Amino acid sequence: MKTLPASVSLALTCAAGLLVLPACKSKADARKIKDLEVEQADLNETIEALQEEFNVQLENRDEQTAKLEAEFEKELAQLRKERDEALAQHQQAASTLRQMEARVANLPQTTRASVTGEVVATDAGLDPAKQQAVVLIAGDVTKGTGFIVGIGEKRYLYTAAHVLSGNQRLTISGADGRKFTKFGPLEVAEGADLVRLEILDAGDAPFLTLAEPTDQIASGTAIVALGNSGGAGVISTEKGTILGQSAESLEVSAAVIQGNSGGPVLDASHGSVLGMVTHLSAQREDLWSEGTRFGEVRRFACRLNREWKWQAVPIMTFLGEAKRIADFDRLTRVGLAVASLSPTPEGLRVDSQLPGGQDAIAVLSAAQDLPFVAEIIKMNTELSARRMRSSEADLNRRFRSMIDTTAGAVKRSGDGFDPEKFTWFHRQQALASAEWRRGTDEALRKSSEALNP
Repeated sequence: MKTLPASVSLALTCAAGLLVLPACKSKADARKIKDLEVEQADLNETIEALQEEFNVQLENRDEQTAKLEAEFEKELAQLRKERDEALAQHQQAASTLRQMEARVANLPQTTRASVTGEVVATDAGLDPAKQQAVVLIAGDVTKGTGFIVGIGEKRYLYTAAHVLSGNQRLTISGADGRKFTKFGPLEVAEGADLVRLEILDAGDAPFLTLAEPTDQIASGTAIVALGNSGGAGVISTEKGTILGQSAESLEVSAAVIQGNSGGPVLDASHGSVLGMVTHLSAQREDLWSEGTRFGEVRRFACRLNREWKWQAVPIMTFLGEAKRIADFDRLTRVGLAVASLSPTPEGLRVDSQLPGGQDAIAVLSAAQDLPFVAEIIKMNTELSARRMRSSEADLNRRFRSMIDTTAGAVKRSGDGFDPEKFTWFHRQQALASAEWRRGTDEALRKSSEALNP
């Protein structure tokens, strides 16, 4: 049987205890005792009644609590069932949506536009704001294109590495004539002909948005390539399609030419940037391919809907790398030209052919600002005019000294030339240059030994 609360029980017990009195001999005391006993009996009845009432209340409360718990469990089970049904419906809807998107993506562009409501570029041209995001890059050696990209709150100038390479002075201007002069550090992509700089004075200049890495690029996708075609200082529009792709590159049919390098390749439907024209040169077969048909370029774009690893370098360091490679290659060609000569009483046989179809005299004439080269040309002139009379031994000894001087100059020009210290774009050229230099060193050594007495 359930009991009264402790406070009530204690009070009643204390009250009952007061009724326990010592025995009284007088009748008055006896009557009092009897009255108290009656009161005690009444109190006991009251206690029992209260206890019974309390127990009934507790039982009623327990029943209500059990009923509420049962109703709660029932409602919770229903909510769980509704949640599971909604989740299953969501998964089914997502699967259906993916299937529909895949089917739509395979439709022709015009049909796809009618289904999705996309805006397809027409002959009326691209949104003018897209063209205003393209910039003209003019250097003291090359001209090219760049474009402004918005990434969060920052604005970046994207362009091809070879557009900047080799220049010492650069001018960056928008299609509206605005000049950009404040930039953050140059960032060079590892594995691509791609660089970017944060523009610190971009202001409200229009900008483009890069396509997402998750965006699919299908062969046949219509594109628009924007750029400074021919370096004419005018932003031209070339339409085409995606011909092929790899993880790093896109091959395009747009008729891009010199000057378009560094310009954006846009999705003609959405205007997002898929890639950047690179005009990547064919692989350099030898030291002499520059400027010949063996150095022609193909229509490729660097893929931009992917993550690239960036290396931050001072821009003057990057520009200086190209000059250092050029100076290094110049001494390589000079050394090989000298090694191809052989002294005779009539001259040094300067008409000997070098790789790439050049002759030795052309290479040496372009480098006669070098004292040892000027001395060799002078010697050839004197022999040809028969103003030099020497025995074969003296002639060989004198020319061998010139070869050794050349070899020394070539060696000094390579001191500290470490291809691994160049940024990726120049590193490939530097590695090829170092290989060609080893061939020149060997040719000079053999030529010198051949003139030993």
